[in-house]
Amino acid sequence: RGQDDLQILELDAKELSEEHVGTVDVIVTETFLGKPRKGHESCEELLKRRDDLVDFYSEILTPLRSVLSEDGTAVIAFPLFIHPDGDIELGLQDHLSKHGWKLEDRLIYKRNDQFTARDIFVMRGI
Repeated sequence: RGQDDLQILELDAKELSEEHVGTVDVIVTETFLGKPRKGHESCEELLKRRDDLVDFYSEILTPLRSVLSEDGTAVIAFPLFIHPDGDIELGLQDHLSKHGWKLEDRLIYKRNDQFTARDIFVMRGI
């Protein structure tokens, strides 16, 4: 597409409709990262948050995939919880294929003063 054909949509993933199916070439977004952290949460609390977020993302991964064009790419930032006993990933890689995605690349972005890092997935449809 030429630059004149460029159209930017700012939509909530839950607002996607049939008119958007297959029309989006690139998705770039940071998802809901969960309840703000104070930094003293227990591993158990963070694991519960992780499970809740995985359920939430499962609701939006399929609609997001449906709007992506055949050769489109998505770059999506998910949370990665920083904890002294070890970082807690969402484990979304295991869920991607059932929602029509394949992971092409993955980057972690975090700063020393953060309690929640960004786990950035570069994905394409399957």
